Amino acid sequence: PVYGRPAPVGAMSRELPGRRAEQITATVLFADVIGFSRLSAKEGPEKAYLAVTQLLRLLDAIARMRGGSVDKYQGDKLMAVFGYPVPLENPARAAAAAALEMRQRVADYNRETGLSVPFETHMGINTGELVGGDIRGPVVREFHVLGDAVNVAARLNAKAPAGEIWAGERSVGDTILAAIRAT
Repeated sequence: PVYGRPAPVGAMSRELPGRRAEQITATVLFADVIGFSRLSAKEGPEKAYLAVTQLLRLLDAIARMRGGSVDKYQGDKLMAVFGYPVPLENPARAAAAAALEMRQRVADYNRETGLSVPFETHMGINTGELVGGDIRGPVVREFHVLGDAVNVAARLNAKAPAGEIWAGERSVGDTILAAIRAT
């Protein structure tokens, strides 16, 4: 292959054997940690990095315990997918339960660590049709999802104020909505 030029889609699929892209319905959760920059300015970047990394590991563990798969980290933000590649009976409920637990765990983490600048989160959840599959390179292989549902979850995350969880219509049943509003 010639680097720097896009390859035709057919050629790419021949070069990258394995799981092909598939259309699925799943739920996407973005959990963004707030406070890194303030903590970095006050305590130094190394301490802030260690603190946010430890917190992201906790959030990652919560997502996985609730049946989610962590798609990626983007700085101090985590993106998890519920219902793909591992199917779940109710991915929206699992994502909402993970978000509520994450929010509580951030509060616990702040109390336990006594950081001079406490962390907060804001989260976005959305359910919809996605395209998912393998992305492979010569060294790294990972699953990835794309689609409007991902974009909407990211926008909900960006708009949600600190401490809040915003969810799209398809993600919110009566039980989930009541649980999110009650906290």
